[in-house]
Amino acid sequence: MKTKVLMSAFFLMFYTFGSFAQQVKKQADSFRYKMEDNKLKLEKTYFNIGNAYNTEVKKSSTAIFNDTDQPMTITFSGVPKYITMTVSPKILPAKSKGIINMEYRIAENVDSQKKQKWGYQNSRIRVVINGNTQNNKNNLSIRANIQEDYSKLTPAQLAKAPKIEMKEKLFEFGTINQGDKVTHEFTFTNTGKTPLEIRKVKGS
Repeated sequence: MKTKVLMSAFFLMFYTFGSFAQQVKKQADSFRYKMEDNKLKLEKTYFNIGNAYNTEVKKSSTAIFNDTDQPMTITFSGVPKYITMTVSPKILPAKSKGIINMEYRIAENVDSQKKQKWGYQNSRIRVVINGNTQNNKNNLSIRANIQEDYSKLTPAQLAKAPKIEMKEKLFEFGTINQGDKVTHEFTFTNTGKTPLEIRKVKGS
């Protein structure tokens, strides 16, 4: 009888451990991305903020999973001044989940002359795991389309605002030979009451 009780306890312990291992594997498999050689798994490695006004602060996050048997410390390098990255918890226990938080202060994304950047902006940040700065493939990408916020303009300001009018919006070059260089000028006029500033021009 004593042998049967011990065997039952053994099988119960084995079943419990097996169930725990299956749960951990299921958790790890729910994360699509992995930082090379470090077994840090992520829900996503790309933050697409989309359209963002220059007056906004945007926040986003991604869930992470430490798929190793040791605690993991996560820091970042190459973080621009307009972005803040944090991790919770600061030390990620083995086989545990955490969160990477990102804060993007749009107004602080400026050029060397301290002027606001406009249009599509891309930032890349390196994830540093346990102090290892050698792995240059551990990157997070952040993209935002920065637009000007006109919602706070008064009716008087709107009445005086610049207004761009294009003489034509489409020009068809027709059939051209390979290697030919063709050009066309698009003419526009500012029909508003204040100067028109062209912030950025980008080809398709």
